[in-house]
Amino acid sequence: MSEPTLINTDTKIFISQTLKKCHKVKENYYNYMYNIGGFIFFIILFGIILVIKYRGKPTHQEKQEKSKKTKEYILSKIKIMQDVKRQNSQDLITNLPKWESNEDILNRKIYR
Repeated sequence: MSEPTLINTDTKIFISQTLKKCHKVKENYYNYMYNIGGFIFFIILFGIILVIKYRGKPTHQEKQEKSKKTKEYILSKIKIMQDVKRQNSQDLITNLPKWESNEDILNRKIYR
């Protein structure tokens, strides 16, 4: 004896084939979405890297300004050192260098 069925075999085959087609359509849809999402992600990542690389390099004008600032800084330090040296030399009344005997030099080395 055959078992009783609630639906016709033709209907059963039609529904199973329809479900298979729906599954394939759904897989294709998900594949397209993943591919498009991955493509957009890589485009954005590539763009960010290019922007960072572009902004990281100073322009010719910025390089000149930086070198000018360093030159001014070095010249100001040299000028300060010259002023300090001039003030130290002007502390003496006659502007003669200090004379130190050998004993003074030896004592200074010993007591330090």
